[in-house]
Amino acid sequence: DGRREQMRSPRPCRGQGMLICGTALAAAGLLGIALQMGNTTPGPEPGLRSGQGAAAASESAGEAHSQCEVCTPCASPPQAAPPASPEPSVPPIPAVAAKWPAGPREKACKNRPFVERPGWGVADLDPELRPGANGRATAAAEARTKFGATMFSFGVTYDKNHDLAVESERIWARAMPGFIWYSTQPDERLRGRLIVLDHCVPPVYDQMTNRMIDVWAHVWTHWHGYSWYMRLWDDNWVDIERMLPAAMKMHLINDERGFKELAHHGRLGDSPYYPGHLFVGGGASSFLSGASVAAWMGSPQTLSGMADCVRFLGDTLGTGNFAEDVHLTECQLRAGVRLYRVVGLSSQGYGVRNVGAWKTLTAHEVRCRHPFHEVPAEPQGPIITMHYMKKEHLLELEEVLQEPCPPDQ
Repeated sequence: DGRREQMRSPRPCRGQGMLICGTALAAAGLLGIALQMGNTTPGPEPGLRSGQGAAAASESAGEAHSQCEVCTPCASPPQAAPPASPEPSVPPIPAVAAKWPAGPREKACKNRPFVERPGWGVADLDPELRPGANGRATAAAEARTKFGATMFSFGVTYDKNHDLAVESERIWARAMPGFIWYSTQPDERLRGRLIVLDHCVPPVYDQMTNRMIDVWAHVWTHWHGYSWYMRLWDDNWVDIERMLPAAMKMHLINDERGFKELAHHGRLGDSPYYPGHLFVGGGASSFLSGASVAAWMGSPQTLSGMADCVRFLGDTLGTGNFAEDVHLTECQLRAGVRLYRVVGLSSQGYGVRNVGAWKTLTAHEVRCRHPFHEVPAEPQGPIITMHYMKKEHLLELEEVLQEPCPPDQ
């Protein structure tokens, strides 16, 4: 939502004891990690003239390493003495969800989180996208060869936006590892890659948190064996040449911890509903580790963690709850997930002409311009994703991205 996504991202560290880390991932796109199987040799960023890549990568990597790269509890303000026993900014979640009374969602859904539309469920997907006993589809093998880990990516649309989803599917989603769509109505144009869920709460924009609880519950029930998860929208645009190297870099950083770190990498903003906390912006997309989803959702069989989340959100799920990214990030924080800043996941798109730096951005600059400031005070980097894209903008980008960069860029 534009009202929240336009907020300036906070400093790399803030809050009492909250763990917020900026990593070398900010330079992942700059490093231009090769996508060839087994090849992780840094190369020039796609779109840069020959000879610019090394200098730009070196300069930007130095900036990235200076941003709270090592995850440590944030220090208290210099003028304030540190408390003797600082309390965590995120209280531990109760082990038993029944400690909260049943809220409006439970009363409406009667413990029925989602129902597949007949003919549009998991069994109706293309064979390579159907999950096996290990919680992964055969398409996971392709993802693993690209950047060393399995990745499940999915997009969310609805019936009135299917024309846009079809263009997104053709232009960028087909190149995403193991990508499927979730919608509210069938569409033969997306047959084999589309799941249709019937929701117990009307799937309108104002109830987006309720809808995404259903979608994430369905994802985790069936595709629970991946290293990373990436959720996108029908009005996103993804630069695959930059996204996969960024994912590889992130994966290599977390590989040192055996993929067990509870890490959510994305665009960070101040929470408008939970003072002193941060959230990961949903419009720009994000990278959520499988360990994080497990901690947040619970086991695929019981979804006990999501039950805790639903009880915690309580009456929020019975009123307007369009800010699904804010509410679900809060549930993740309560489950112990750490938040990491990623530069290049953009809350706007070049077709948005009334917001800051986007007023004059052209399609050619998306392809060639580097670096880019979405918000002047933020770190700069290449554009990896954009939000609020319209069909005509996707088509224009598709044409422009086939052209070489002008000599002066």
